[in-house]
Amino acid sequence: MRLRHPYERMHLFAFGINHKTAPVAIREQAAFAPERLPAALEDLTTRAGIDEAAILSTCNRTEVYCRLDQDDSQRAVAPLKPAPDAVRVDTSGLALDEVVERLAAEVEKRLRARGVR
Repeated sequence: MRLRHPYERMHLFAFGINHKTAPVAIREQAAFAPERLPAALEDLTTRAGIDEAAILSTCNRTEVYCRLDQDDSQRAVAPLKPAPDAVRVDTSGLALDEVVERLAAEVEKRLRARGVR
């Protein structure tokens, strides 16, 4: 894997569920036992288009983050494209905690707009 320049844009795919967005029965199906995490990460990172991945799994939430190969959005067959309502967040020059804060704020904003919060 090549090292990226600090200011090069990164394509990040993130999704998750938690105690506010899914019932226990669904969260149990999406949870990863600690001994399953290495195999799950290996499975993710060997898939075409995914360069790196992280999984956060606790009793109340599961989150999956994937850094996508930028070329994947340019491929001729079935390119990955953002959803029509996707939000682009420029994280250039931000520390990890700043990225998390910015993403959390965006999620909160969207939930409030939908009357969930």
